[in-house]
Amino acid sequence: MRLPFLTGLFLLTALSASAQLGLNQWDDGYFYDANGKKVPGQIVVSPSGRSPQDSEGFILFRKDKGEEKEKLTASMVHSFVAGRDSFTVAHAPRTGVWTGRSIDFVKVLVNEPTKLYATTGGAPGGRGMSPGIRPSLGIGGGSFGSGIGGGLGINLGGGGGKSKPVYYYGDDPNSLTELRKDNFVEIMSEIMASQPEIVEKIKNKKYRYGNIDQLVLDFYRAKEASPKPQTAG
Repeated sequence: MRLPFLTGLFLLTALSASAQLGLNQWDDGYFYDANGKKVPGQIVVSPSGRSPQDSEGFILFRKDKGEEKEKLTASMVHSFVAGRDSFTVAHAPRTGVWTGRSIDFVKVLVNEPTKLYATTGGAPGGRGMSPGIRPSLGIGGGSFGSGIGGGLGINLGGGGGKSKPVYYYGDDPNSLTELRKDNFVEIMSEIMASQPEIVEKIKNKKYRYGNIDQLVLDFYRAKEASPKPQTAG
């Protein structure tokens, strides 16, 4: 079960406030259901209203504009892509801050052996994802070994309210641990080990917890500029 994924570096210019992702904004995308079937359509990442299951986050889905919409809870969806952004289902970690439901969606920021995820709190309806998540830069990160698409939105903190990103790391979304200021250098050096120059800057404290968005952006820029492996033949 693999999602084809956007690659390359996309620069979005003249991003106005009206273009920011808001409540009930539809994005083209697709989801994989619990049985692995890919279903294309349009998705609202952070809908208003009540979840059909109090313990689960949900998204809105419709096959096309004007079609009937339905609420899909986290237990009904394995993963989904909306616009350039990719999400996967995660269970609440045993320790640390968790702003979502018991089962909710997390945004995939970095897909390496140790992965970086993010949620933000304060979304209407109790969801873990803030309505303001929309990239000023969209970055392709390659296809996900876990079967998740890799769309990436930088600029996690928007959308109004007092929501702030909460970051997690792990081998997969079912083994999340909170990324904190006191483990930032160690964990981000591990996540970004494929780019030694970035790791050096992390250890030299050019990057800190407060500017993870810039760190992730620079990491993907470095990957984009890295020589591609030669194939035989």
